Amino acid sequence: MPHRGMRGLASDDNKGRLRSGSMLRRQSTGAAPGKTMQSRVARGQVAPWLFLAAVLTGPAALPVWARDYFVAPNGHDSGLGTIDAPFQTIQKAADVMEPGDTCYVRAGTYRETVVLKRSGRPDAPIRFTAYPGEIVVLDGTEPIEGRWTRYKAAIYKTRTHRRFEQLFVDGRMMLEARWPNTTFEKLLTRDGWASAGPGSTYQKLRDPELAATGIDWTGATAVLNVAHQFWTWSRPVLNHRRGGDTFEYRIKMNPFHSQRKGWWDDDFYYLIGKLEALDHPTEWYLAQTGTLYLWPPDGRNPSGRDVRAKARDYGFRGANLRHVQLSGFHFFACTFVLENAEHCRVENCHLRFPSFVRGVPDAEEPPRKSAGTRISGRDDVVRNCSLAYSANFGIEVRGQRNLVENCLIHDVNWSGTLRYTAISLSGDKDDPRPANAARYNTVYNVGNTIITSNSNRYGVIEYNHVHHGGLI
Repeated sequence: MPHRGMRGLASDDNKGRLRSGSMLRRQSTGAAPGKTMQSRVARGQVAPWLFLAAVLTGPAALPVWARDYFVAPNGHDSGLGTIDAPFQTIQKAADVMEPGDTCYVRAGTYRETVVLKRSGRPDAPIRFTAYPGEIVVLDGTEPIEGRWTRYKAAIYKTRTHRRFEQLFVDGRMMLEARWPNTTFEKLLTRDGWASAGPGSTYQKLRDPELAATGIDWTGATAVLNVAHQFWTWSRPVLNHRRGGDTFEYRIKMNPFHSQRKGWWDDDFYYLIGKLEALDHPTEWYLAQTGTLYLWPPDGRNPSGRDVRAKARDYGFRGANLRHVQLSGFHFFACTFVLENAEHCRVENCHLRFPSFVRGVPDAEEPPRKSAGTRISGRDDVVRNCSLAYSANFGIEVRGQRNLVENCLIHDVNWSGTLRYTAISLSGDKDDPRPANAARYNTVYNVGNTIITSNSNRYGVIEYNHVHHGGLI
């Protein structure tokens, strides 16, 4: 069956709904988009003719009034939230919206995590949408501000109070200093991985090329794709010495795996966490003292350039929501999470670098749950969205009757572990059908498995175009 492709990504369903009035209300039942009643009726107040309508036809005939709010970078949260006096933050609108209300966000970049706490109703959802025809970016980064000085050669340094794991220069992602070196374009290849050699065993890795680095790697982090190689772990390097070809690490495996012979001398790994490894353009290193070292892509002084670090995981997050809709947003270095949500929708949104992990935190001891794009609950929809360049997973869906449809997802899971997939559907195996579904999606360039369905007995995976999985 032919693949549907990416249709409707520039949907203009909301066109015509804007108006230029001030604090006006519109009916959310029956009124045409953009048609509003010039009324001074405020919440809690009902005009006399509405009382008459109630008497004649009963309470069900009372119209539900809804309000349009506007947000713009040059607005003020002390304003009215109108198109002429917009709020400055999306959070301000989220705090005052009621069922049926719509928040229109004007063009610009917004650096905030919007916490959603209010729900809509079946006939009156709460909507957050980009103003038609304008680009709205939710940005998870903050600038690195400080004076850059030359450290040595093309490496520069500055002081920062920020602690972070992802860095960008002029919108381009840099790589934490590592060995072996690689480039962003080759993250989903084996080019940036070293190979274990003969003499490697359970919890000990030997590689003759390691000695040639001239670095004492003790205390660094090893990202290890070892044993059966379905999984990848990140562990501290133990007992190495400069010029040595062997180091130790700690991983707990059952005897079936730990005692296997011939599994350990064809494994893959790379090392991060040492300043001495910074020897290649686009690499950086952040010392515990707060000194940031950077080799810019072109070797020029970073002063005056847009150097930014990931500072927040989410642009939108909410829990226990009902009937909330997000539409038309661009996410950079952040994403959305909706937990225990019902009848919520995310449509026509585009996410770049939505989530990042250093190594595989979910496989550490003890494990740390990594941030990422997630929806859990019932009857939720993610449709006509794109998601690209995620170090861990693409999107995780848990619950009942949720749908991922007509989305483009690519370049995810840079560690190659089975823990991270491009689309993960999880439910209760005893849930009545239909369960969660993924259909008409295009998914490619994935480090391991592309789509998984766990405890999702009646799940539906159909008409997806998938290719280039299992790259690591």
